[in-house]
Amino acid sequence: MKKIIFNLILLIFVSNHLAAQLPDGSPAPDFAITDINGNGYSLYAAMSGGKSACIDFFATWCGPCWSFHSSHVLRDVQTNLGYTTSVVMMEADFATNTPCFYGPSGCTGRGTQGNWVSGVNYPQADLGPGNGETVAYEYNVTYYPTLYVISPDFRTWEIGDRSYQNYYNWIINSFTLNATGSVTHSPCGDDGKVVLNVTGGFGSLKYKWSNGAVTKDLINIPGGTYSVTVTDLNGYFESYGPWTVNGPNKRVDIVSQSITHVKCFGEATGKIVIGVNYGTPGYTYNWSNGNNTNIISNVFAGNYSVTVTDASSCTVVKTYIITEPSLLTAKFLTYNETCDGQNGYIATTATGGVPPYSYDRGNGKQSNAVFSKLKQGIFTVTVTDKNNCSLSQTLYINGTHKPVVKPGVSTPLICGRDTLFFDASNGSSSGNEFIYTWTTRNGAIIGDFNSTAIKVAKPGTYILKIENTVDHCENSDSVIVKDLRKYPDVLATGDGHVNCYEPDRILEGKTNGLAIKYYWSKLNDTLNDTSKNIKVLHQGSYVFNVKDTINQCVSKDTVVVTENKVYPTVILNKSNDINCKYDEVTIDASQSDQGPDFNVEWTREDGSIIAGLKDLTLKLKEAAFRALNIQNEINGCTTSKEVEIIEDRIHPLAEAGSSNDLGCITKTLNLDGTISSQGSQYNYFWKTINGNILNGSNTLKPLINQAGNYILNVKNTENDCESEDSIKVQEQTQPKAQFSFVKNNFELHFTDASQGIATSWNWSFGDGTNSVELHPIHLYSKEGEYEVCLEITNECGINKSCQNVVLTNSAVLSLSSWEVRQVSCNGYQDGQIKLNVEGGTKPYSYLWSTGANTALISNLKKGNYSVTIQDALGSQINKGFSIDEPSAILLANQKINHTISGSATGSIEINIAGGYAPYRYEWNTGATTSTIQDLAAGTYHVKVLDANSCEKNFGPFEVNEVTSTKSAELFSQFEIKPNPVNQNGIISVHLNSKQDLKIKLYNANGRLIHSDHKYGDVIHYSMSFDNYEPGIYFVVIQGGGYQMTRKWVVQ
Repeated sequence: MKKIIFNLILLIFVSNHLAAQLPDGSPAPDFAITDINGNGYSLYAAMSGGKSACIDFFATWCGPCWSFHSSHVLRDVQTNLGYTTSVVMMEADFATNTPCFYGPSGCTGRGTQGNWVSGVNYPQADLGPGNGETVAYEYNVTYYPTLYVISPDFRTWEIGDRSYQNYYNWIINSFTLNATGSVTHSPCGDDGKVVLNVTGGFGSLKYKWSNGAVTKDLINIPGGTYSVTVTDLNGYFESYGPWTVNGPNKRVDIVSQSITHVKCFGEATGKIVIGVNYGTPGYTYNWSNGNNTNIISNVFAGNYSVTVTDASSCTVVKTYIITEPSLLTAKFLTYNETCDGQNGYIATTATGGVPPYSYDRGNGKQSNAVFSKLKQGIFTVTVTDKNNCSLSQTLYINGTHKPVVKPGVSTPLICGRDTLFFDASNGSSSGNEFIYTWTTRNGAIIGDFNSTAIKVAKPGTYILKIENTVDHCENSDSVIVKDLRKYPDVLATGDGHVNCYEPDRILEGKTNGLAIKYYWSKLNDTLNDTSKNIKVLHQGSYVFNVKDTINQCVSKDTVVVTENKVYPTVILNKSNDINCKYDEVTIDASQSDQGPDFNVEWTREDGSIIAGLKDLTLKLKEAAFRALNIQNEINGCTTSKEVEIIEDRIHPLAEAGSSNDLGCITKTLNLDGTISSQGSQYNYFWKTINGNILNGSNTLKPLINQAGNYILNVKNTENDCESEDSIKVQEQTQPKAQFSFVKNNFELHFTDASQGIATSWNWSFGDGTNSVELHPIHLYSKEGEYEVCLEITNECGINKSCQNVVLTNSAVLSLSSWEVRQVSCNGYQDGQIKLNVEGGTKPYSYLWSTGANTALISNLKKGNYSVTIQDALGSQINKGFSIDEPSAILLANQKINHTISGSATGSIEINIAGGYAPYRYEWNTGATTSTIQDLAAGTYHVKVLDANSCEKNFGPFEVNEVTSTKSAELFSQFEIKPNPVNQNGIISVHLNSKQDLKIKLYNANGRLIHSDHKYGDVIHYSMSFDNYEPGIYFVVIQGGGYQMTRKWVVQ
């Protein structure tokens, strides 16, 4: 029966072997077992008194179990933390026996890795039938080793990182997590608090409240019950609460409002009704207009605020706006009736109020704002808007009247009376304001068309129009004239054609009449020739007039002369003018009239003919004047046109502007070439050999980011002439103050000799005065010893240099000034002392404590120095000086976070001390901050520079890859050899199943330099390092969702 039970338990265990481990936070099943020494062990009993527990499920044949056991992590946990935790180790493979704990002797099943008992200070048990046969099943053990920590409240947590530090973090930090809450009640429904006091826990903590909040504390909450779950960086979590906050679930609030706005401007018809809820009922109201109910009415437009207070004195304040339309106004445009035309109108433009508008002049409302077809009179117009607001205006339409027209009585023409006289002054409107205009149909008016009286010479209808210039009214009437005359016979000959060859014709006039007179006239011309025969030059209709002198009747005959004096078309086009692009011009007349009927002739500016040139296209290479003459040989007519070739080689202005500097802050700047020639005809192009243009190279203000020489090219696209100008851009560096001076009694001339391109200077002369000039001149008022300091500034920092100056009226030997330059960087020997001596008798001699004998000693390290100065007569001066140095640049502390397997999540943070802040950082990754992130496994270095450009190198900092312990499920062996390697090496990988593997090689900077794919369960991969630089490399094997990394040193 025992064997059947054992097999059933084993079957249950195997059938659940693929199930996941107990989820973190699951209840830990209690168990009682006997260890290999015969001692009993009960989990809950061992955890009495608030202890935690550490459980290791293993198999004696398991390689990863042996590796973990050999790390002695659990032994160290028991030794160091046994006062607060209990460690137990359980062999869970029923196929092995207890002798496997001690080595291979007598061991059955799959064997053993060695002696598991040696050096162990905690219980070890061999699970099997009758001794915890269900424990492994209850803990869902599916691989070895499976490691749990049990929190004092009997919950399970699986260990991933098998280090002592991780166990320490769980037992000492996570399991001491605790939180208490301080409650502030919420009388107003939004002013409650629950403030947590949290102790223990590992790393950063996360919070999840029952109301969804994720902050540590709950602030400004309503009444209610609240609880919180706190989770630390290990994933350990505890729930706390509930805490009850007394008070309503929401602050008193205005939940509804109804606003009635004023309809017409200036009326008091506004109204506001509000509805209140929440808070503590029993509400009072305080309106800004003094009202104390929930309703205000009959109010003007404006802002009205109300304060609602509940029974707990909690308030809510809201402001409402009652609007009104703008004042309804209207503009009225009147147009008077003119000339009895019933064409007066009133046009109205309404504004304000609420559109649309209606308009009424007494005949009913209309939407049209214009009243038309009005006679002279008085009208009242009313404008009404959509809200029935209205205004009225009374308007007067004036009028004007047509003039009276009486042109005269109709009278016929007879040959003795060729003209008739009509006078409209009798009965027609008269005065200076009237204009009279006569016109005719078929007739002929003689005299002033614009007078009251005219003469007429032909039958027809004659119309008089009278216009009033004041009111512009007009009126017309007409009179009819008949012709009762008889005419003599007439004949004219000579019809024909004129051109440039035959420019004239002879015209002949004939008549058989007696007692006649004759003459020639021309239509639309002033010709009046009394000859019978005339010569004409131009086309036209020529009239031969014959007059019967008895009855005064006149007959006419017309001769038509046509004309062909059409001149040739000459079109001259030049391709261009001569400029910086074109040295040659093409004159093109090919669109001119041409062919066998036309003769071509070119002439110069002086009129001389260019012999033999008949082409209509010619080329010139200088400024010139040419004329083209083309004759039509059919009609003999000639046309001439001229063209002038202009030479324009004027170059544009190129001005690259004044120089600005780049610096430690100003990494980019815009050059300014706007003084250059400007206009749409100019193109701009910047170029550089030793600088760098970011953008805008085709504008007058390009953006640059590098010192150098920059050249601006300006090109005039109209004449293709171009010019260039250049500018030198410098880059500011760390400033280093230096200066010299020349004394003239008490007047000192200072000269700045600083380095680094300073942008400001601050001189302190030691007598309470200052200057910001570059090279100041200072006059001291009395003798004495003065410390002169120059402080210079640019974007890269500030630097100061001081010299002592002694001024005296005496000729006694004296040290007039000295300059002490401190050591720039810790450990350097670049200090300097420079002396200026006056008085006494030259030459001077110097004896320094270092043995030097000159006025200037340099390459000094930190220390005290003295000098004896003696003139030619033996007078002496003794002076001591101190040279100091900054402290060394030190790495105060560092923090390295290693990267997670298969990703770039590592980081390095360093803190620097010593030297002179601020510091600059130059990492081998290119980063420039004290903290670098997103790092892959690798080795990293940094160069730190202080404000004096002193530098110190730190590193290497090694970011390792943290590999999951679960990778043992896939990898049974991973070796690289030899290590270190010189030329050829082999990567050996043994897998528990066939997989598609990625093999990658990274350098120490984390850069991928080699990658390959292989498939199988046993892989031997050869690599040659002949072309690799010596250094540290990292081999990464990825497959089956896991990754392992090894460091490989190349020599």
